[in-house]
Amino acid sequence: MPSPSLPGIPSTLVGRDRELGVLREHLAATLAGRGSLVLIDGEAGIGKTALPEAPCREATEQGALVLIGRRYDLSEPPPYGPGLDLSGPTPWAH
Repeated sequence: MPSPSLPGIPSTLVGRDRELGVLREHLAATLAGRGSLVLIDGEAGIGKTALPEAPCREATEQGALVLIGRRYDLSEPPPYGPGLDLSGPTPWAH
């Protein structure tokens, strides 16, 4: 499903079509009432932050509340660490 061009967000992330497709499938299912949780993990600098930006913005534009949690690299992370940082509304909300 092609997405409209969004200001400040590249229309294509090089080499991430499959991953964007998976995120957009989760978005469509969520908007249809079948929510889910998506966790993104990987090495530093591979685009973990950039990857979900477009689908999160699309979700917000469609009226969804998007909550984002971040995991910090600590030697002993706190239990439920990513959930402790959930915040909303996103910077894209109006």
